[in-house]
Amino acid sequence: MAFPRSTHGRRSPFDGSLNNRIVVPFTLGVVVLAGAIALIAALSGYDAAEDQLRTRADAAHRLFKNSLEQRQRELAADTRLLAEQPAVARAVQRNAVTTLAAVAIPFGIQERADYVRVSSWRDDNLLATGRRKWSRLALTQRLLGEARVGIRRSGLGIAPDRGPVMLAAAPVHVRRSPVGVVLLGEALDFAALAESSRPLRAALRVTTALDGRRHAPIDQGQEQDAGFRSYSYPLALGPGSRAALRLVVRLPDRPLRDARRSALLGSATAALLLIVLLVLLVKVLISRAAAVPLKRLRKGISDVRQGRYDVRVQSGGAKELRDVMDGFNDMAAMVEQNRAHLEAVAGTDPLTGLADHGHFHEALGNELARAQRERLTVAVVVIDIDDFKQVNDLHGYPRGDDVLRAVAKQLRKAVRAGDFIARVGGDDFALILPGASPQLAHDIAERARAGIARIPTQRRLACSAGIAYSPSDGRDPSTLLELADGALFWAKRCGGAQTRRYDPHRVTTLSSRKQHAEVMSLLDRPADIVTAFQPLLDLTTGAVAGYEALTRFPDGARAPDAWFAQARRCGLGAELEAQAIRTALSHERPLGAYLCLNASPSALSSPIVLDTLPSDMGDLVIEITEHELASDDTALEVAMAEIRGRGGRIAVDDAGSGYAGLQQLMRIRPDIIKLDRSLIDGVRDDPAKKALTEFFVRLAERLGAGVCAEGLESIDDLVAVAGFGVSFGQGHAIARPSPPWASVSPDAVGACLPLAQVG
Repeated sequence: MAFPRSTHGRRSPFDGSLNNRIVVPFTLGVVVLAGAIALIAALSGYDAAEDQLRTRADAAHRLFKNSLEQRQRELAADTRLLAEQPAVARAVQRNAVTTLAAVAIPFGIQERADYVRVSSWRDDNLLATGRRKWSRLALTQRLLGEARVGIRRSGLGIAPDRGPVMLAAAPVHVRRSPVGVVLLGEALDFAALAESSRPLRAALRVTTALDGRRHAPIDQGQEQDAGFRSYSYPLALGPGSRAALRLVVRLPDRPLRDARRSALLGSATAALLLIVLLVLLVKVLISRAAAVPLKRLRKGISDVRQGRYDVRVQSGGAKELRDVMDGFNDMAAMVEQNRAHLEAVAGTDPLTGLADHGHFHEALGNELARAQRERLTVAVVVIDIDDFKQVNDLHGYPRGDDVLRAVAKQLRKAVRAGDFIARVGGDDFALILPGASPQLAHDIAERARAGIARIPTQRRLACSAGIAYSPSDGRDPSTLLELADGALFWAKRCGGAQTRRYDPHRVTTLSSRKQHAEVMSLLDRPADIVTAFQPLLDLTTGAVAGYEALTRFPDGARAPDAWFAQARRCGLGAELEAQAIRTALSHERPLGAYLCLNASPSALSSPIVLDTLPSDMGDLVIEITEHELASDDTALEVAMAEIRGRGGRIAVDDAGSGYAGLQQLMRIRPDIIKLDRSLIDGVRDDPAKKALTEFFVRLAERLGAGVCAEGLESIDDLVAVAGFGVSFGQGHAIARPSPPWASVSPDAVGACLPLAQVG
């Protein structure tokens, strides 16, 4: 015997083994974490290399700045030395230009000065050699002015050719009295100044800018920007200069690339090792705490499936798993004891070794009582061999007995451990399936039928099965068995060799003759068939648009749908529906209100119903009920064309439940779509129902149809569906079905008026 395997819906990618559920997500998390750590480490290594480059650039800047300052000091010293020579002082005092030239020019050449200027105290230019344009520099004028008041100063400036220059001025004294000024200028020897940064492998560049406009740089070397990292430093110019002078230090960025590559490689290697170690650790821990104990538990479950109820699982692993294993052992012991007890007290059929009829009823009563106490479900399956009499007639009773024993063997293979099998008649068998769902009961019945079909006989053996389900179908043993027998009779009536579950619309426990007699008696008493009318409210105006005719029968314990279903089973469905239509049409309706009449597709296709309907159907709507599909599409289309030809309209009833699919709506092309109460109830607070209602409204607009909401039980739902665009409403919130003609609730009308004003 085999237990049913649980069924699931759509599976997640992480469903399955513990590796999928735990190790895989954990590995993904560790990979993300390790990747983040590796990235941080790489960025840290990159930042360190960047800091090293910045430090080298700062050092090159300092060396250049020191060289520049040193040269400025040397130029200032040369200027002071020239100004302090007695010959210069006497020549300036006497305005002796020739003497000045004889002294100053050789001195400037000796000291590598590019510009020499000597002025008197009154700013008379006595001598100017070299680059005379430098005399117009603002820095030149400022330094000369400061020197006249006794201030020795030097500074950087920008020449007219946009090259940087160094200038220094000093006063000329005679007996401590200023008589003139000496100024020396020198173009910036960039190559000599940058020589100090060579050990740092730095490429230097000085850029100048006048009035915010950048000019071509003065380079040291011919390196391209590619493969270099540049750092810029401002150089101080003389006071009053409007220009800008910057030193750009360029260093090869190969260390950055090497550092980034090394950091990424090292951190990736460390992260990979970390991932491997953590995953291995988790796998070991899971294996010890869960995987190994679960394997033992699975082995125990497999043993129980095979009928070895004395199996016990060794407890181990995590506490929760130990609790589960202890519970499994207790359950196995309980099942073993109960099964032994049942086998000891059960009555046995001597031919098949199965339980007999009497013990079946006892076991069914016990199982139903236990199911009610513990709120469990029970399914009853009855199985009958089709045409078994032919086996006895063709092969004799001994061969028939062999077949029955083989059937019992196949039934034992089909059911689970704990299910109950009995032979309740000659070739009738029954199964009790505790805790089985309807689908599982159907699967077991089909498995049993397939096994019986494999029994070797001269003529292929077939069987039919009927299923009843507790508590939905019945709660007491006799009712449940009777309903299962009814489902079996339905299966045989449909041709046999199939399984059917009890359906109240298809199955009745009454005999066919008695069913037919009941319907005929009802047709002979048409006065017993009455009609109740329920208003349909126009939700845009609050006025009554029409009424639906609802048939009522004298037996109030049986629903009208059950009467119509019984009549169809007896072949009298069209007659009963035609009589219900005649009763509804016998009432005179209020002026301007249309009448909705219900009709099944099969009845509507019959001449009896079409002859009952009037020739002028301009104020009638035929609601095609959704309790069955039309078996003859052509006949239904002809009937609908006839109705529309008479001026009538077609509505699809209970749309959104039963068979009311989109294909049915597209085939019928209704004039009115009536939404089922299961879709409307609570629609205001249910997003899914709201979306489906709005879908039907949009579909109706495309089809040129109206929409009516059935089953409106509250004013809130009425207001909600009206807001979705539903045209008509019907339900207890508006008015209950009653004899003609029901009044409408003032609250419902009042709820529609504000909507009409808004519209």
